[in-house]
Amino acid sequence: MKGKVFLLTMISLLSNLGRADDGVAPDSSPTETGKVSGAVPMVAGTASLAANGETSFDLTPMADAKTPLANPDKGWYLHYYDNGTHNYGKRKSAEWTLEFMPYLDHVYLRMPWCTVEPEEGQFKWELIDKVVDDFAQFGVGVSFRSSCKEGGSYCPYATPKWVEQAGAKGTKMGDGAWEPDYGDEIYLQKLENFHRAFAARYAGNPGVRYIDVGSYGDWGEGHTAASSRKRWPWSAIQRHFDIYAQCYPGNLIAVSDDFVGSGHVSELGPKGAAMREYVKSHGWTWRDDSICVDWFMKHCGATDSVRSPFLFDEIWESKPVVMELEHYTGVINTTWHPDNWRSGSVFKAACRRTHATYAGFHGFIDVFMKGDNVAYAAEMANLLGYWYFLDKMNVARRGSQLTCAFSWRNEGFAKAYGIYDLDLILTDANGRDHVFNLKDFDNTQIMPKDSADETAVAPTHVTSHIVDLGGLPGGEYTLSIRMHKGDIPVLLALKQDSKGADGRYAVANVAL
Repeated sequence: MKGKVFLLTMISLLSNLGRADDGVAPDSSPTETGKVSGAVPMVAGTASLAANGETSFDLTPMADAKTPLANPDKGWYLHYYDNGTHNYGKRKSAEWTLEFMPYLDHVYLRMPWCTVEPEEGQFKWELIDKVVDDFAQFGVGVSFRSSCKEGGSYCPYATPKWVEQAGAKGTKMGDGAWEPDYGDEIYLQKLENFHRAFAARYAGNPGVRYIDVGSYGDWGEGHTAASSRKRWPWSAIQRHFDIYAQCYPGNLIAVSDDFVGSGHVSELGPKGAAMREYVKSHGWTWRDDSICVDWFMKHCGATDSVRSPFLFDEIWESKPVVMELEHYTGVINTTWHPDNWRSGSVFKAACRRTHATYAGFHGFIDVFMKGDNVAYAAEMANLLGYWYFLDKMNVARRGSQLTCAFSWRNEGFAKAYGIYDLDLILTDANGRDHVFNLKDFDNTQIMPKDSADETAVAPTHVTSHIVDLGGLPGGEYTLSIRMHKGDIPVLLALKQDSKGADGRYAVANVAL
């Protein structure tokens, strides 16, 4: 095993080392642990704080802007099931997949309703469980879309045929696909039953990143441009939204921006405005399924093929944004999409513009992860979501107290949406750790640059913390910091030879 596989194995083995007890008062006294190999020699400097002293450490020489970091709550996703269950990850194990992309955050399962419930009340959960369980062992999560309309050539009845046989209205399209009447009461009741069963099985899984509203439109994208072109009223679409709100109250729900209307949308009419308000009031988020799609490249080129940037402008500070690349082999085929890929620059610009946290592509991972795309994917793994740089650390001692100030930069596209723990660790000459949990730390305030300009400078955010050393004996210590989400390290853009196995970074040697 290597990459993320190795990383997560080590996390499991070392999960209880150096963690502060929950009963310790904020920043007051340390938790001691046994000897560990976390302290390493690469540090920013050495200083004496034996009595009352103050010093500043410049950490910029330790910065590492190249190594891809496998961090929680952000990054790439892979279309594992897509356009049915034939593409793109089928028959490939998680371990095989992670050889190509060790920092993969989650797999995306876009499955027609019919594949999960081929007969009413009879569910083929094994199609999902085997994928979820395989990736979960390596810390890789999952997101879902259950579609009700696909293409007739490969899935004429994405909504199971038994729904039509039960009396639900619908229309057979020219390609043989059956489009349901999205406001039909029988259809909606069967749909709700399905999602209640689905939620009972998966909604509580901690690995679930988000669930798409996928029950309306072609491929579940919220439009009918590839079928009837009928525009259903908000009253019908709201019924779909309500099903998701009722079935998945504890999950993040994502809605494609195509729901607000087909084609180019620069302003919202009453229906689109109602959708926007619903998404906002329910704490949901938006996704864009159409980056580098030829039509949007031609009509929304000025915004990097993002059709409605304003939807993302108003949501990204509170909820993570999801972006999806067009089918990769189509994008690089100059006959279909002339010059749409541009070495990934368009997709990267779209993710920056929308402050994306998650991004994925339709395609086989061994086809995508070749040539220049290897470096590109690694760069994007860092840029998606948050990407923390620690530039400076000031430490002042007054008696038994240390005042520590950290200067942070977030060079990612977005922010973090959950508060992580930050530990200050003093390791003595015998290798014993004294861990101080900085409980007033709030990383969600470390914001990215609010600009589509790649050359813009991210703002500096300073956090200050007081640590009570208590009866810690004098002597020489290695000062390390560790950010983490539970047992999972949150890795920083610092050189790897300063990082310990448990995710700590040794930043200074101090004498107390």
